[in-house]
Amino acid sequence: MKSLFLFFVSLSISCFSQNKIEKIEFNTNGYANEPDFSIIIYRDRTAIFIAKNNNYEENLKGDVVGFGTNEKGYNIRNSEIKGVFKVKLKKTVFNEIIMLIKNLKQEFKKGNFISNQIHNSEATLIVSKEKNKSNSITDIGMRNNKNLMNLYNYLKKLRFNQSWK
Repeated sequence: MKSLFLFFVSLSISCFSQNKIEKIEFNTNGYANEPDFSIIIYRDRTAIFIAKNNNYEENLKGDVVGFGTNEKGYNIRNSEIKGVFKVKLKKTVFNEIIMLIKNLKQEFKKGNFISNQIHNSEATLIVSKEKNKSNSITDIGMRNNKNLMNLYNYLKKLRFNQSWK
């Protein structure tokens, strides 16, 4: 049974990779203390992380970032990351991202997600394929869909669980 599952996972990855994804671009425009960052992932697993604002390694305790402290009383402002970083993703990490994107077929058909709330963070996902074909999703609110949330959470964690240089 396990080998049958692995067969289907590898088959689905190989079928999806036949679509020849050239580049994955994920951009956020965070509101208030939400992070502003971009992650670009190329076909060869090279990833670029562009940390713009509010990318903190420490967890926030309190509502106001300027006065936010972690559990030890450390001001999280001191853990903010800004700049451009690069890493070669492991195959397992890359394949997980591909599988999360593969689960977005319906979301790509819809294309736009808009929350009825004001003061929302925004995200844009662009998946570029060969022959200048691409699919994109714009999400205002970033809380509109479970499959999108899974990808967002994975990419947010990716900012701090890789050896970016």
